[in-house]
Amino acid sequence: MQLYFILLQPELIKAHGYVAETHQICTEDGYYLTMHRVLSPNDRVSSMPLNADTITDAAVIDNKNSEDRKSISPDCHRILETLGCCTSPGSKLPVIISHGVLSSSADWVLLGPDKSIAYILCDNGFDVWLTNARGNTYSKSHKHYSIKDKEFWNFSWHEIGYYDLPATIDYILEKTGHSKLYYIGHSQGANAFYVMGSERPEYNAKVKGMISLAPAAFLGNQRSPLLKFIAKCYSIIDVMQRFAWGSYICNINEWLPLNKLQSCVLKTFVRKAPHTVTKGFCNCWFFLIAGFGSDQLDKSMLPLIFGHSPAGASVKQLLHFSQLISSGSFRKFDYGTKTNLKLYGSTQPPKYTLERVKVPVAIFYSENDFITHRTIARSYQFLYTVMALKFASNLSFMFTEVPNIIERYQLAKQAGFKAVESGFPYGFSVQQVAAAKKKANVDQVLLNVFTGDVTKGELGFAAIPGEEEHFKRSIEKTIEYAKALDCKMIHVMSGKVETPTSANDVVYEKNLLYAIEKCQKEDIIVVIEPINNYSVPNYYMNNFQKGLDLVKKVNSTHFKLLMDIFHLQHCCGNITKSIQKFLPYIGHIQIAQVPDRHEPDTPGEIDYKYVLSLLETTGYTGYVGLEYRPKSLTTEGLSWIKKYSYTL
Repeated sequence: MQLYFILLQPELIKAHGYVAETHQICTEDGYYLTMHRVLSPNDRVSSMPLNADTITDAAVIDNKNSEDRKSISPDCHRILETLGCCTSPGSKLPVIISHGVLSSSADWVLLGPDKSIAYILCDNGFDVWLTNARGNTYSKSHKHYSIKDKEFWNFSWHEIGYYDLPATIDYILEKTGHSKLYYIGHSQGANAFYVMGSERPEYNAKVKGMISLAPAAFLGNQRSPLLKFIAKCYSIIDVMQRFAWGSYICNINEWLPLNKLQSCVLKTFVRKAPHTVTKGFCNCWFFLIAGFGSDQLDKSMLPLIFGHSPAGASVKQLLHFSQLISSGSFRKFDYGTKTNLKLYGSTQPPKYTLERVKVPVAIFYSENDFITHRTIARSYQFLYTVMALKFASNLSFMFTEVPNIIERYQLAKQAGFKAVESGFPYGFSVQQVAAAKKKANVDQVLLNVFTGDVTKGELGFAAIPGEEEHFKRSIEKTIEYAKALDCKMIHVMSGKVETPTSANDVVYEKNLLYAIEKCQKEDIIVVIEPINNYSVPNYYMNNFQKGLDLVKKVNSTHFKLLMDIFHLQHCCGNITKSIQKFLPYIGHIQIAQVPDRHEPDTPGEIDYKYVLSLLETTGYTGYVGLEYRPKSLTTEGLSWIKKYSYTL
């Protein structure tokens, strides 16, 4: 590492053997921004291909799988190819990389060659431009204000998206002679891009593809203890802007700039790392904010990281993030009722219109991310995303080569599945099923409700008057199993009714409300599935529109539709329009070919290669359940996954 922690960004790039250029631009509202351009020497040979796993490495690395990163997975290749990011060396297409809050352009080069995304992209033929948002270490000047003026700090990430990014894009395109470029944004960097696409949609035409790394647009249902605390202290933070007693941490309007306190901490790390005390401090600093995962942090990098971060931000940026946590929605800055009326014409700040972002977007995030993981899917609902689908094996239909569901967990794992779904595991205790799942090390993403005596053809009690107590017991029993399996979705089946009446409608809704109330306490989602009457005569819930109307009426985040494309084709047809219509209300999707319910690539009515592509581009992020009957051996029938360019 040497003494790289004391180097400024351009010198750091040069120390790594690359060519650095410094460019300065001026925004419409007078801020001078510094960009760092990374160029590869002519004689440097690429030692590592572009890899989507490496894209996620901003300031942490995974030492366990470093060798695996030198090959690109089919899923990642397809995503990047769709974005147009797989290019031949020498094409020199521009790519902007934009940092998160309290960060700088240094984030993208700290790990050095073969690990830092800036160098990897550079080695793979891209013209790399690293931004520095207004107010950070490298962008602290203005036409009219000094950093001592409160007017200088009167901005949030809204202004970064509205002014900084357009100025940056225009400058780079003019400088390089290209008509389009690529954009990679981490956290705040992704938010700023969404602001630009929403508020200045003409810039969509100048961006060929965008990669969002852990976008922080929807921050409700927050898991980060520190961010939850900050959101609750919103008014205190606001006061800190106005009084000097907050200036040691926050220079009235500036939050966490490079200062004497940080330098002192840095010296401690350089002298004592990896001392137990310094390790503990680091864990608190990183993990309380973003999520725990000590094996993913290279502690030898701490002096280098703290030598360049935090890089400062405005308090208004922090306040804006606090507002997102409190509101749970992606909105403009909330100035209070009077100012909002003056600026926006409404008492509440308006939401950003993400539907205006027409650029293809690939979103990468971590399952362990405290900040964005729970709410990341909300971004997909509005953006033109290009995401790889993930598949779950239905153990009631697949791997029937063995007689019981317990053994099928292990077979699913051996076949490569990371997740499964199933009907209720009749004949096995909670402990037996949980042990089988744990041994196989797979996720259970869906569990059907206890439906009664299957030998008599019973398919649930939800819509059957007089069976309310039976229904309640079935829900309680299923929740018991779901909790043991850590399953967050239960399919409530309606049962069979020969001649439905309004009495069935009433009891069905009443029972569903009971199930939703019980499941919500355990953070479990209830789904209902319209099933066609050709395959299952007299099944009560046999109409997609009726199911949709009920989901809308109940209006609960814990109540959604289960859409089996097999049944959708039977009940509705017009698959493209039907998927687009129902998708915002869908909790889970299943597939099988029509009419024989075999593998998706077998002869039938549905072009599943098109349908799966449609699900990707319309933003579906959940699992796709494989609820089909294999034509022969289950594993032989899985060849369609590779054929359609997917992986398990």
